[in-house]
Amino acid sequence: MEGAPLDIHFFVYYDRKQKFAMPCQAFSEPVLFCVKSGNFRYRIGDSDWFIAEENAIVLCPVNTPFCGEIASPISLVVAKFSTNTPFPVVAHPIYPDTSRVQDNLEHLSRAGFLLTDQPSHEICHYVTDLYYMARSIIPSSKLPLQ
Repeated sequence: MEGAPLDIHFFVYYDRKQKFAMPCQAFSEPVLFCVKSGNFRYRIGDSDWFIAEENAIVLCPVNTPFCGEIASPISLVVAKFSTNTPFPVVAHPIYPDTSRVQDNLEHLSRAGFLLTDQPSHEICHYVTDLYYMARSIIPSSKLPLQ
């Protein structure tokens, strides 16, 4: 894992959630979504609608409108976090190394339906790893100058 651990402010793991509709809203913190199984339809900002499927990571930046709805029963991680490293708006889903994503999701799924604003060290570790996997495959031309 590269970089400093994320400061996780909110974590939830949904196991086979049947439905949700998330009206457009802008978050005050960045949000990471990672799909273990199933899929959901979403858009970030003014982008087209995308489908995030198994192993997809979606990063929603601060103050950027996000809308979403489940397209099929889904198991996924949702985490709000803070980081000192800004990242660009990349509306499409990001698909890093499948086996590593699945390994991280397996660890995170053990939390069951856990809704917390004080996640364990283990949860912070695996969410941070998902974030840096996604960041590592965003084209460097889209990353802000550090």
